[in-house]
Amino acid sequence: MARRSSTSSHAATSTASAASSRSAWRVALEQWCRQAELPESERVPIHEGRRNEPIRTAIGPLRGELPQKDVDRIAHALGLVISSEAVIALCDAVGLDIAAAKKSLLDAGRWLLSGALAELTDPTEIAQSRNS
Repeated sequence: MARRSSTSSHAATSTASAASSRSAWRVALEQWCRQAELPESERVPIHEGRRNEPIRTAIGPLRGELPQKDVDRIAHALGLVISSEAVIALCDAVGLDIAAAKKSLLDAGRWLLSGALAELTDPTEIAQSRNS
């Protein structure tokens, strides 16, 4: 009886996890599309917004340092890189494995935050941001 190596076992688990995530994401997307035209009061919640709390925690130190609308903009942008949808896109469209996709998303999150802070802490940009 052949034993699987821990690497092949991890790959099988990662593949199963990715397939499960794809399936859940597809069902949620289909439900969202079916409800898109309904009034808000008639919609069934699709997800719990689980990524919001970790994002709030991560950018907590920015509160009071930047205008609230800019903190909110950063939170919204980070929502793109802290998601199963982003992992699926990198695995399916780019061909990365899950570990490489996660590393890429960590890089993207750091770069996104660095760029936002560079723009939003530039005195010229701050004045323009507050006026818009």
